[in-house]
Amino acid sequence: MDPINSYTESGLAIYHLRREIRTCSIRLGFTAEEFNGELAGLTIGVHNVLSIAQTNPTIHHLHFFSDSLSAIQASFNPMLKAGQLLTHDFHKTICKFLDSDPQFTVRVTWIPSHKDIKGNYRADELAKAGVELSSLLPMA
Repeated sequence: MDPINSYTESGLAIYHLRREIRTCSIRLGFTAEEFNGELAGLTIGVHNVLSIAQTNPTIHHLHFFSDSLSAIQASFNPMLKAGQLLTHDFHKTICKFLDSDPQFTVRVTWIPSHKDIKGNYRADELAKAGVELSSLLPMA
């Protein structure tokens, strides 16, 4: 097994008013699975989006897209499971945002992979770029 090609990566692209405003490439490590990459993308994404929303008072609605239905479902299921630290953080962060103002709304939407969706292609490109990064997880 080639360790460089077996790392799990994730990427995210953040858009505001149809313009890309922030991107992130993540390399999790060779012990992480694709599911963990999807969860990491959602969790890191929510923190990035909230830092943007805090500096822009016109943002009242957050919309997250993921091509991983299992990651979305896990983020809203309180049962013990793989990746629960990430799912708990994602869920808790969204709830805190929603509780801070009754005008705020959040939507989390599943999108199919490789179906000509600009943001999804961009996230895939950013994930592939993650292989060049140092791992966020300790080497075992």
